[in-house]
Amino acid sequence: KNYPQKEYVIKGNGINLIDFPFFNRDFKNLNFCYTGRLVHSKGIDKLLQAHALIKDKYPQKKIGLIICGMYDSNDKDRISNATLQRLRDSKEIFFYEDLEHSKVVNALENSSVFVLPSTREGISKAALEAASTGMPIIAANTDGTKDVVKHNINGLIYEHTNENGLLSSLERMVNLNEKELGDFSKASRELVESQFSIEIITKKYLEIIL
Repeated sequence: KNYPQKEYVIKGNGINLIDFPFFNRDFKNLNFCYTGRLVHSKGIDKLLQAHALIKDKYPQKKIGLIICGMYDSNDKDRISNATLQRLRDSKEIFFYEDLEHSKVVNALENSSVFVLPSTREGISKAALEAASTGMPIIAANTDGTKDVVKHNINGLIYEHTNENGLLSSLERMVNLNEKELGDFSKASRELVESQFSIEIITKKYLEIIL
C-alpha cells in the first residue's frame, strides 16, 4: 500500500528553557553580544567596526561588546589573523575564546542585546538561546531570521546589503528607553516559550514518528 507523502517542517532542535532562563535586565548600560563561530560569513569584522563607531558617537554611554567565539584554524572561512589578534588584545571587547557551551549562559546573563550580523543563516540556535534569556535581537535579513526576530517586537532586522544597516540598528537600540528594551526582552522569551522550547519541538517530532 502506498501512503501519500507529507512534508513536515520543524524549526530548530528546541531550546532548554531551564538551561537558558529568563534574566531581568535593567538595560541602563548596554552590552552587545555575539556567540558563535569566528568566520567571515558571520559578519564579525562588521560588528567590530560598527561597535567602535557607536562607542565614538556616544562617548557618554557605556556600550560594551561581548564575543564568545570558536576559532578553527582549518576553517577556510575563518576570520583573519589580524582580526583574531584584535579580539585577543582589545581592552574594549570582552572576548571569550572557545568557551564551553554550558558556560555561554553566563556571558548571556551579562549581556543586553544579541547581534547576529551573519550573511548566511538558517534558524540560529545561538540567537534562540539568547532570546530565551530575554535578550532583544539584532539580525541581518537571512532565510531563518524572521523565525527568530519579529521586527520591532523582539528586535530589529536590517538588510545586510545596506552598509549602514548594522550600525543604524545598534544606534537605534542605544536610543531606546529601558521600557522599550524591556518589552523587546519579554517578547523574545515569549517567542521561544511558545514556538521553540525543547518540549514543543520534541512533541512535533513525536507527532511525525508515531
